[in-house]
Amino acid sequence: MIYNEDCLDVLRRTPKLHYNMLFADPPDNLGLAYDNYQDNLPDSTYYAKFEQWLLWSLHTARVVWFSYYWKHDLEVKYLVRSILRNVYPTFTAKTFIWRYTFGQYQQTDCASGYRYLLRLRYAGTPIYPESIMVPSRRNELGDPRGNPEGRVPDDVWDFPRVVGNSPERQNWHPTQHPMALVARVMKLSTVPGDKVIDLFGGTGTVAKVAKALGRECDTCEISPVYCEKIKEI
Repeated sequence: MIYNEDCLDVLRRTPKLHYNMLFADPPDNLGLAYDNYQDNLPDSTYYAKFEQWLLWSLHTARVVWFSYYWKHDLEVKYLVRSILRNVYPTFTAKTFIWRYTFGQYQQTDCASGYRYLLRLRYAGTPIYPESIMVPSRRNELGDPRGNPEGRVPDDVWDFPRVVGNSPERQNWHPTQHPMALVARVMKLSTVPGDKVIDLFGGTGTVAKVAKALGRECDTCEISPVYCEKIKEI
């Protein structure tokens, strides 16, 4: 299902813990040119919206992922600490780093080379680290202590950005997460048949990955133009 409406309206009418996993890549408030969204809000307005996104996400899903820009980290962590202490103490938080293997070029200062992935997990909810095994360096070096099946990756994940000439790039949208990154998030958090929701549909990457992996996926997207594009993917 694609909901052409504000994600908060969808979440407010959704039963508690209805979804196994929620993924959110909200606008970064950097002035990017989205179809019908103002991406240049006052900080107080933006963080108030972010708080609502977090609160209703934790109401709705057992495992919640937020992808966000580094400049928001102090404010987001403050919001999360307050929410987990005072509203949802049954959730725990873990931060992952998406490290760009092909970063931005900059001469005036060190360029940003990563993005935060925040995981919020309801108590007792299973995860599936065995489903995201990567090659073991021990095995590559011939060390007999290495697990032949590989190893569970650490919490710094190396994936290239989806740049303009990437095969999966949808040029009608200003931002896009790589399918491989979304697939790792989804495999770690769900099994085939589980229900997933994407709060900010954008290019439809989460829905596309969910379909490939056998998960059910609902998508929220306020732009009717983007909704039509997602249908075509």
